[in-house]
Amino acid sequence: MGGYGLYQTKDLIFGTTLNILSPINGATVADNHLRIVGSAPRASAIYIDGDKVLPDQKGSFVWEYILATGLNVFYIETKDRFGRKQWRELSVVYQEPSDK
Repeated sequence: MGGYGLYQTKDLIFGTTLNILSPINGATVADNHLRIVGSAPRASAIYIDGDKVLPDQKGSFVWEYILATGLNVFYIETKDRFGRKQWRELSVVYQEPSDK
């Protein structure tokens, strides 16, 4: 198979990948405004807790959310055009700043 043929089948062979760049899973934060930043190259769909997220042309995405006090858990899923899925569970703890 030539190089061009291999390039054309990369989506079929490799599928999508899901990378969460921030926040770190299990992080404790003092700001209730959360930005989940990640990338999912070759994904045809990205969902965070059921909300469809629109990536840029390279597959990078940003999703914003207002955290509740305590543990917040997010389910992040990608699908490629062949229906293959990748998913991650992301946990973030919001601890309100104490007034001193």
